[in-house]
Amino acid sequence: MAKPVKLSIVGGIDYTPQSQTEQPRKVSCRSLAGPPAALSSTGKNKQLRKRRAEVWRAADATVNYWQARMRFEDAIEIARRCGVPAASRHPEKTPEDRMPLLKHYRAALAEQLLTPAPNIASVSWKQAVVDGDGYVLVECVEKERVERVIADDLAFLRAHPTRRPRAH
Repeated sequence: MAKPVKLSIVGGIDYTPQSQTEQPRKVSCRSLAGPPAALSSTGKNKQLRKRRAEVWRAADATVNYWQARMRFEDAIEIARRCGVPAASRHPEKTPEDRMPLLKHYRAALAEQLLTPAPNIASVSWKQAVVDGDGYVLVECVEKERVERVIADDLAFLRAHPTRRPRAH
């Protein structure tokens, strides 16, 4: 009859040795506790917002990339005009070469405006773009469509609050 194996905690890691030479096997607290309990409504809302935030961050990164790319090309051109030696290492660009960058930036901006907002700050950003002069850059999306997306974002955020309302 085999000796019963004792569950031990070694160095803060739970493990059950299978043999004398086996290394400790990490076991998460969650796996020891059994199946996860049902999430509260606040927890579910957090998960929904987290998924939206991941998509939002990707859209934001794309906009930032194209914006930075245009600024970089502008900086090279200005440096070239001012006679900065390092600027001569980059190939010369014509004004027409800027148009593809601008098209990519505009498409990324339009995509981000249509991306579900994860929080009120993102909605505020969308509203500022729509209400400001920057919206003229977004030529491929109607303003009314973006306003509907903003209304949908606000409805989602109201329906999925970060905290439960207090009972009075």
